Amino acid sequence: MRSSFRRLAADHAALHEEPPPNYLLPTEESSDDLTQLTTLLAGPQGTPYSQGLWRLHLKMPEDYPKSPPKATFKTRIWHPNVEESTGAVCVDTLKRDWKSTLTLKDVLVTISCLLIYPNPDSALNSTAGALLQEDYDAFARQAKLMTSIHAPVPPDLKAAVVEAKSRGEEAGMLIPEHEGARYMPSRAGIRVQIRR
Repeated sequence: MRSSFRRLAADHAALHEEPPPNYLLPTEESSDDLTQLTTLLAGPQGTPYSQGLWRLHLKMPEDYPKSPPKATFKTRIWHPNVEESTGAVCVDTLKRDWKSTLTLKDVLVTISCLLIYPNPDSALNSTAGALLQEDYDAFARQAKLMTSIHAPVPPDLKAAVVEAKSRGEEAGMLIPEHEGARYMPSRAGIRVQIRR
């Protein structure tokens, strides 16, 4: 238990020292409970989610890092890999591909990347997954609409969101806005062509 606590403390410290791209770590919700983490995820540029901001919650199990945290969107999001009514996130990194060497920062980056590269083959929201495979443009319109309704960026956080997204640009996690339509369905999921 003691080594688990040290690891959680180190993971939290690393997050606050250098937040991952597209994330805001709210200071008003700081807590001594290291088994809980609530953060804000700004939609990555070049995706249908680019104009949104979501509250994301991680709950670490007692045996972390042996077992992965559970991730839940507390702000409603329309995404193939997020269960629409509960916000539960389905990504292999938090299930069968989990390794105890992965950190909370790795988890957050993985979830951010899920907004860039949704995986309709392991969809919790089957409607979103099917639409993504059948008609990307219709999927993108629906995702943008749901984002505008449920996850608009509050005016007082716009500057912080711009700063969080700029960390994504520096880390090479940006898809230029005009490239968003370059998503191409395939049997293995979604491919994205990015020009450099």
